[in-house]
Amino acid sequence: MKIRRFKLFKFLKRRIKSTISLGFFVYILIHYFTQCSDEQVPGWEFNISRDISLYINPKNNTLITSPKFICTSPYLLIIVHSAVDNSKARMVVRNTWAHKHNIYFKYFKSINKIIEVAFILGKSKNKTLNYKILEENFRYGDIIQENFIDTYNNLTIKSVMMLKWAITKCRQAKFIMKTDDDVYVNIPVLMRALRTSNTTRLLMGHIFKNDLRQTNPRSKWYVAAYMYGEKIVPNYAVGHGYIMSSDVGLILYKTALTTPVVHLEDVYLTGICVKKANLSLIDYPRFEYLHQSFFFKFLFTEPEYYENHIIVHCDNIFEMYKIWKKLNTL
Repeated sequence: MKIRRFKLFKFLKRRIKSTISLGFFVYILIHYFTQCSDEQVPGWEFNISRDISLYINPKNNTLITSPKFICTSPYLLIIVHSAVDNSKARMVVRNTWAHKHNIYFKYFKSINKIIEVAFILGKSKNKTLNYKILEENFRYGDIIQENFIDTYNNLTIKSVMMLKWAITKCRQAKFIMKTDDDVYVNIPVLMRALRTSNTTRLLMGHIFKNDLRQTNPRSKWYVAAYMYGEKIVPNYAVGHGYIMSSDVGLILYKTALTTPVVHLEDVYLTGICVKKANLSLIDYPRFEYLHQSFFFKFLFTEPEYYENHIIVHCDNIFEMYKIWKKLNTL
């Protein structure tokens, strides 16, 4: 009887061990395929290095082409993120809020404040498009083109390249603003905001707080756990437009060089890097993300509503012209 019980005990013990081992093996398989297969971020797969210094190459000049203007001592440097094939969008920006004639006579001649505007982009796999960028910069002299493939998931590289250019080529700028080529920048409101702002330790924009990490791989803003494992991302300034003092630009650039890439540039630069560098964010109401949605257009047809906003997102080039025309006829 004792022998039977002993044998039964040994049998059950082996079954339990094998069940635990099988369960652990299944867990490892699930974890592996979850992390390394369907949840991977294109371009930043699990086995790709996220050491950003490998892509920024901080000790070397990585420029393909650079603006013609001599960046001596601008008050404000605005760098517009653009894509290689977005030539029409860049043209609209040049013809509206970033118009040289408008900026010169409204700000330089009246209050002696120099504002410089440049576009930053990477390169295309299409050689014809890259050649057109060289021609465009020869004509307008306002393009920063860096040596990386320009994709949505490489926006973080673009943002850090922006800081690299700003601190090496335009070190004397008091303020650096980042925005996109589908955003209307209301410079008069922006300049009023800067008059009462600190010239050091400043990072200002529309701040998203306690934002959950997007775990749906189908989402545009999906962040894989292997890139950032926390459930809540640090507070960050929305990427459509934020402004910083030049000292903060330098701090963020140096911090980024030792911080693994997360492909969402605003979360990475103004969230993760800001937290790591122990910097503070200022939530400025006029930076609130204002989108020209159908609902917005239906309720607010008067320019007085968006004339007090610093940035307005435009769905197409015609909307930017429309805002420009209305704000300049008030």
